[in-house]
Amino acid sequence: MKEQRELNNAAIDALLTNVNNLSKQSIDHMLELEAIFKAIKSLAGEHEGVSRLASAGEYLAGDKANVFDCWREEIITDAKKELSA
Repeated sequence: MKEQRELNNAAIDALLTNVNNLSKQSIDHMLELEAIFKAIKSLAGEHEGVSRLASAGEYLAGDKANVFDCWREEIITDAKKELSA
């Protein structure tokens, strides 16, 4: 029984590592998109429509990065609670 629990814990640890890595990559991609939109906004000049669209993209990318980070934290915290129970 103890061996089975250790195997399950190892599998969960591996899954959490994968979740963490995927989340970090997703966050990094969103932050890169945010930077791209910010650059577009700064280069838009007199083109108000382009500037507004870039601002919206910048906001959404930053917001999604934050959401991914919160989900990652929640998943890892919940799983650690389950493992310690």
